[in-house]
Amino acid sequence: MGGMSDPTDHRAGAASMTGARVRGGAGRRLHLFGAAHVDRSGRCAGAVRLGLSNPGRFVERPGGAAFNVACTVAALGGAAHLHGIAGEDEAAATLRAAAAARGVRLTLQDGHGAPTASYTAIHGPDGDLIVALADMGIYDRFDAAAAWRGAGAGGAPVLVDANLPAEAVAALVRRATGPVAAMTVSAAKAARLRPALGGIGTLFTNRAELAALTGMPEGSAMETLLDAFARLGGTDAVASDGGGDVWSRHGGATARHPVPPVPHVVDATGAGDALTAGCLHALTGGCAMDAAVAFGIRLAGAVLAVEGPWHPALFDIAPPETRP
Repeated sequence: MGGMSDPTDHRAGAASMTGARVRGGAGRRLHLFGAAHVDRSGRCAGAVRLGLSNPGRFVERPGGAAFNVACTVAALGGAAHLHGIAGEDEAAATLRAAAAARGVRLTLQDGHGAPTASYTAIHGPDGDLIVALADMGIYDRFDAAAAWRGAGAGGAPVLVDANLPAEAVAALVRRATGPVAAMTVSAAKAARLRPALGGIGTLFTNRAELAALTGMPEGSAMETLLDAFARLGGTDAVASDGGGDVWSRHGGATARHPVPPVPHVVDATGAGDALTAGCLHALTGGCAMDAAVAFGIRLAGAVLAVEGPWHPALFDIAPPETRP
């Protein structure tokens, strides 16, 4: 299991990579436990030909579900502290630099020789995902007990993502004394959250991941999937449905939230993370679920219209007012 390799904290208040001011230092505190890795995204220039060489281009950027959420929360004025694990390599240095520039406090455990995790995705010319490869074995070495001791989270809100092993997720949820949220991150990993569902206040997920978590057919009605989630012990949830509407479950009631069309989708990478960040930031600020989801949808739309999961345009979207 990993110890703390770099106790240096990358705090908020620094200028972003584009020169916009990051307003993370004095805002709401959020502790995140999960993925910080390298995202490699390739886009085919024309119609995809499987089994053949396709012309296109690659971009590489810092990413990971928890990392993307942390960056957006910091951009909105929150104080985000991300706890993860990485190797001693160039990718880890890139993550530290990006976190510092975006106002995210980042603490990484030592991977003890394992490389920093990476996610490589191939997209069609329209931005839709064709196939992805996740090289994330290092997350199995994440030491949840050490991370929690070093966090000093107290009763602050906590977000965990399912890139971590089920045992680590359960250990973090058990230790949390404040509000807990979680992300399923993929259909392959969603079941890792099942043993801890009773301790998770709000789940952020999508249709495929919710089906995998509940064991229901993916084509089931969203109301059916959310009912199955509740029967497993789940409380609140926010679930996206591809390009369709977003659904939520709160206080035992299911609601559907309309998603306005995005005129030109540039890149779908990180849209779900932006939805999560917006909802979570609004909820921890005291907003009602419907207002929080609407805000998350606005952020996701902003991300869909640009390349990558983080963009300075997020600074220009004001959070909703809290309820009285």
